[in-house]
Amino acid sequence: MINAEQKKDSGTVVVGLNGSVGFGAGLGESYGIGYDHNGNIRFVVGNSAGAALPTASVTGFISVSNASNIEALKVESIIVGASGGEVVTFGGEVNIIPDKDKGKGKHSVAVTGQIGIGVGVPLELHGERSFGYVYSFNIYDILIAGCDYILDRV
Repeated sequence: MINAEQKKDSGTVVVGLNGSVGFGAGLGESYGIGYDHNGNIRFVVGNSAGAALPTASVTGFISVSNASNIEALKVESIIVGASGGEVVTFGGEVNIIPDKDKGKGKHSVAVTGQIGIGVGVPLELHGERSFGYVYSFNIYDILIAGCDYILDRV
């Protein structure tokens, strides 16, 4: 007899839009659609505030993490990042996320790449405290409900 244990994979991907302004103090807001390797697709919102060099930008982003699941993004975290360019802006961030599903005192890391439009100093640096919000649905639940609906009609 084989005793198999279902292993849940970790990791998330979020794709979306980010807006930020800074002049000593910095503020940011991001909206995206996130996916984890357990089939959960979620609407992810992030607000951040901290220190930033003079800048204003709107960028598209992709963020990849080793978080245990998409719900792990629904916490306070710390972001450090940089962006560069004039008019066309490229940027990157590292987000340190407390991940209680991994155990007490454990953290996950999200790495984000950005491209968009902006104005400000040619090289901008920022450090911010972020708050994540996650609004959820599960793609597998939607597919099963759709199949059930079709099968009930046949």
